[in-house]
Amino acid sequence: MRLRGWLLVLVIVVASLAAVLSVRPSGASFTRASDSTVAVTTAAANGWLHLYSQSTDPDGLTGYYVRNASSPSAPAATGVDTTLAANLGGQGTNGTQTRNRVLTIKTPTAFPDGSITQVTVTATTLADVVTGFQPIDSVGFATIGGGARTASVTLGKNVKYQMNVHLNMNGCSSGKQYIPTVVITVTYAGYAGTYYQYNVPVKIYAGSGTGPN
Repeated sequence: MRLRGWLLVLVIVVASLAAVLSVRPSGASFTRASDSTVAVTTAAANGWLHLYSQSTDPDGLTGYYVRNASSPSAPAATGVDTTLAANLGGQGTNGTQTRNRVLTIKTPTAFPDGSITQVTVTATTLADVVTGFQPIDSVGFATIGGGARTASVTLGKNVKYQMNVHLNMNGCSSGKQYIPTVVITVTYAGYAGTYYQYNVPVKIYAGSGTGPN
């Protein structure tokens, strides 16, 4: 009986081992990068959206907002994508005004993930970090040549919009330069991870002339 029992155990072990070895590996590799159902971890912000100034605009578009009193006339925005920044120059010490086409945004001809057909671009603002003052009353996007300010727009591939800024200089200190930040965030359906963002510093001088650099 004892020998028969050991033989039975041996048969069960051999059968189990054969079953395990008969399952062939699939070759699939799973890496959990985020809680998103879509994860393109190697993509950068400029894979989803570009920011342009007049000098870097690949389409040769002109009519960007010019820094106040600059001579020779110079567009307020400089740089591209993560290097883009703006200096609006002197904007007075009271009242409100709108500055259109400070910069432009454009989606690429193809997104990093081919299953994505559109992205949502949202603009928010942060106050000047030194004073806490916020001279930007509102900021948003419009079609090229438009005067609207839509804080969030959904764009397909190869679509270009301009960013318009509305200022409120009431309560500012004359002769002071403020540097609020425009935060441009890119999201798309199915992505719940860290969003793609650009932080654009915008220099605004409370006074006349070009203001400091």
